Amino acid sequence: MDSLASMRNPQYALDGQRVRDNLYHIMMADKDRIDIDRHVRRRYRDGADMLWVSRNGVTAKADTVLAWLDSLETSGFRRGFLSCETIRHDLATVRTLAFAQDEGQDDAVNTVYARLEYNLTKAYLRYVIGQRFGFVDPVALFNRVDKTEPDSMCRTYRVLYDIRTAKADAAFVDAACRAVACGGVDEFMRSSRPDNPMYDSLAAIVSSDMSPSRRRLCLVNMERCRWRQQTYPELHARRVVVNLPSQQAVATDSCETLTMRVAFGALSTKTPLLTGVISRMDFNPQWVIPKSIVKSSVCAHAGDPVYFAAHNYIIIHRPTGKEAAPEHVTHDMLLSKDYSVVQRGGEGNSLGRVIFRFDNSHAIYMHDTSSPNVFARSLRAVSHGCIRLERPFDMAVFLLGDKDEKTLEKIRYTMTVDDRQKDGIETPPVNRSMLLRSLKVEPQVPVFITYYTLLPDGKGGMESLPDIYGYDELIYDKIRDFIR
Repeated sequence: MDSLASMRNPQYALDGQRVRDNLYHIMMADKDRIDIDRHVRRRYRDGADMLWVSRNGVTAKADTVLAWLDSLETSGFRRGFLSCETIRHDLATVRTLAFAQDEGQDDAVNTVYARLEYNLTKAYLRYVIGQRFGFVDPVALFNRVDKTEPDSMCRTYRVLYDIRTAKADAAFVDAACRAVACGGVDEFMRSSRPDNPMYDSLAAIVSSDMSPSRRRLCLVNMERCRWRQQTYPELHARRVVVNLPSQQAVATDSCETLTMRVAFGALSTKTPLLTGVISRMDFNPQWVIPKSIVKSSVCAHAGDPVYFAAHNYIIIHRPTGKEAAPEHVTHDMLLSKDYSVVQRGGEGNSLGRVIFRFDNSHAIYMHDTSSPNVFARSLRAVSHGCIRLERPFDMAVFLLGDKDEKTLEKIRYTMTVDDRQKDGIETPPVNRSMLLRSLKVEPQVPVFITYYTLLPDGKGGMESLPDIYGYDELIYDKIRDFIR
């Protein structure tokens, strides 16, 4: 080595410790604070091995990363967000040994290598985490929108997003970094693309030639497609999808597609985004009125038996299960946990003649309604959260596994006859052998309550839908700083 000493140029001397010191200073000076970047800072604070820089220079895997970053840029992300230009410039610097004129300082080589290490890791993790899990956390975003008591100082919020959605964690970041070390960068970045089938449809049409509003709409819905949910409607041949901006329910199987209008939660009582499995349908259900509605609509009539009779309401003393006389029940009793106000099932019941149940923690279901005129409205955000169906009988038939005519006849009869007695007499007489209480849905059918404001229209185009709850604006506010 002594014979080569005269060829040594200090300008190109790479010092591992000085690279690390410079990397730390670059990291501390970085003002970006999106949630993904905390994984980058954690990695280098913990003294992890470098991914891209070694005694041999910068790995060729950097070029693989740049190719994938370019593909994300075509989807609307600005170049500065991924540091592509800076990375390319620094790669050219190390490959042409143009350190001095680039940096104008003695430690240029270690500074450039440190910057490459940091920017490549940051851009790589932004890509794989953002593409696999989304750049916006929907749980944190939507579940901090509506306070449970708007006038209260207490900060508790309604859950508006209750879909099992994966998040990036330390294990995923470690796997991403191992892929760099083991030469699996290309495959790892490829596998990080969203698996929601609608993503590719949106990615194919987004372009800089779009109007700003159309492009924004496309980018917001692409972000929705990045959220790594446990399952998607397209993975199920038999399913029911309620897309709230569409104001429709679409039931699909291998033989038919059933579409109907729906009414859903008002702005003050939004329908949460959910997935579930429809397990049964109940006929002529009773409605246990939520305390919020008792407080706003029923309490003012405490002690008025005429009001309760006119609405078919009964008051149940919960500890004993006995019915309480309306004239003896006070305002405070109605609001206490010991009493429930229940509307009898049958004609005039707010749930209508049939309810389709699926497990969720919000008591949200699909059901018939006693006010079918609501479906004539152009905006049908009117309920307390449940989904009202325009054609409940057709939905019941769709959900049946065995559609024998005898069962269908019983459903028709049960949904039209009034089996309540008036003055102790059934008018008209009821054939009780034809009445149904409940039917299991076998096999069970998955149901999805979604929120997309841009959807395929079935004719090769994309249909824009109204942002009824204002969710597009919430998402856009989170991504606006790093899209073009």
